[in-house]
Amino acid sequence: MSKFKCKIEKSSIPIILILVIAAIMRIAVLSEMNVDYNLASDDLSYINSAITFVHTGQITMHGVLSAQIMPGMPLLLAPFILCFGTGTFMWMGVKALWILMGLLSIYFVYRIVCLYANRYYGALAAFFFLSIDFAWMDNLILTETPFMFSFILLIYLSLKLGKTQEKKYYWLIIVTYIFCLLIRPTIAPYPIFLFVYLYFCKYDMKLMFQQILIAGGILSCIIVPWTIRNYIQFDAFVPLTYGMGNPKLMGTYQGVGFPLDKDLDYEKNVIANMPKEMKHYYNNGKWLDHYMSKYYSLELDGMKADYRMSYWWEHDKKSMLKSYLIYKPYGMVYNSFYWATPFNISDDINMLFRKVDLFLCFFATIGILLNRRRIKELLLIASFYIFQIIVYSYSFSFSRYAQTLYFIRYIIIGMGLYELWQYLLNRKKKQQIIKVND
Repeated sequence: MSKFKCKIEKSSIPIILILVIAAIMRIAVLSEMNVDYNLASDDLSYINSAITFVHTGQITMHGVLSAQIMPGMPLLLAPFILCFGTGTFMWMGVKALWILMGLLSIYFVYRIVCLYANRYYGALAAFFFLSIDFAWMDNLILTETPFMFSFILLIYLSLKLGKTQEKKYYWLIIVTYIFCLLIRPTIAPYPIFLFVYLYFCKYDMKLMFQQILIAGGILSCIIVPWTIRNYIQFDAFVPLTYGMGNPKLMGTYQGVGFPLDKDLDYEKNVIANMPKEMKHYYNNGKWLDHYMSKYYSLELDGMKADYRMSYWWEHDKKSMLKSYLIYKPYGMVYNSFYWATPFNISDDINMLFRKVDLFLCFFATIGILLNRRRIKELLLIASFYIFQIIVYSYSFSFSRYAQTLYFIRYIIIGMGLYELWQYLLNRKKKQQIIKVND
């Protein structure tokens, strides 16, 4: 009888332990909060949207025909509803998938760092996922977990393409990007940043332009039907989603010195300027019971946001600049998406993780800049991170959005601290050589 031996390298033990601990944390939270735990908010709306999609083929949100979301979530959830119905087994299956995606996110951050550093630095990057807010997030049926997983995978594949220029990574990038885009449209500008990165990697430009055309054609086959559907339903050009006006409006209540509603005249400066089509669904402060009312209500939020921002700028530029350039970006950098306290674990532990990772990220960035070998990789991930912070700071600085971006700092920590260590070693060797020559 043959014996099978599984040899685990010593350097792999840290990441194995991290993944095991992360899995235990997520399962423990699942047990503590119950399998059907939800916020009775967007998460429940996604489930209901998937149920409606299975029965009617329509994409809805909050109970009405909608393009407020991309079709990714209903498509992702629909198979579980088809197989298990809408009871406990459906929740178990979906939660298992979400936990799996959370664990894969940790693993691929580890793999990204291991492209440029040893496994211990990869494990260090993965370690920061052991904060309880990530375990709690992976137990919520929101876009955060699948978006973060696909975003991490997209970065991994991008770096592999830049490093190897193998075509298989190009095709995998297209698939991953489409999946990510169908979950959350904020990923849309990513190809621009990827193009710049590949240029610095000395990628074959002729091949790149050919691949851009092919990718554009494939993407069009997904987006164009969705855009046509939106035009037919809402009589408006909506290539991805609508509803940006709502977070933009909420963002005007963040920071310091923002206008108070009692000082504003919405009736004169907003309601009176409503387009005729919008007024048809708006009657004496009440919206008609029609799916277009939801669309126009979010458009009205955008009009209110523009009015509030113009008033704010006119009356207190200083506080508005402070809010949009300091306070709101700060919220995207130092925050925690953690609205419950499983096992009575307070949010303080999460904020400790944030403090440590910000501190280490600072020195890691210095390490990359000093050693210079990973400048282009830093350019790709850090520039897109900053871009996302700017976008959300302009609209709504929210812990949910911030949570899915922290992994970029973890990657920088793993790569950068390794580069800093290599820089110090090389500098020490040079000093020793100089002493010998002297």
